[in-house]
Amino acid sequence: MNFYKNRITKIDEYQNLNTKNKRYGLFLCIANICNAKCIYCFANHGDYGKEKGIMPSEIAYKAIDKFMEMTPKDAEAYIIFFGGEPLLAFKEIINTVEYTNKKYLGEKSYQFHIVTNGTLLSRERIDFFMNIILVLQ
Repeated sequence: MNFYKNRITKIDEYQNLNTKNKRYGLFLCIANICNAKCIYCFANHGDYGKEKGIMPSEIAYKAIDKFMEMTPKDAEAYIIFFGGEPLLAFKEIINTVEYTNKKYLGEKSYQFHIVTNGTLLSRERIDFFMNIILVLQ
């Protein structure tokens, strides 16, 4: 029983640290697939040697909730869409952004980022990202 009390105390101490101006990041590998065949790619064409696929929105929501729960209130939370090529999961990105804004806007400080090869950017997608003030990398 003492083990669990000590563990909970450590978590409480962590959440009470002075974390102002500190950044915490969640990399959501939302697309385990890529549209490019770059010879230098460390991700084996986006699938990392695993099954190709797109992360279901519900899994992204659970990851966001857990991340926000673990991120101190006064810290900056970075949600980074990653892959493979995350723009192959554009619908899931929209769903995840809408979910996060509905649940955490005004409650937490957060930003969205995306790591993309840029080949699937369109005017519609750029406008969407500009509206959520996304940082493109």
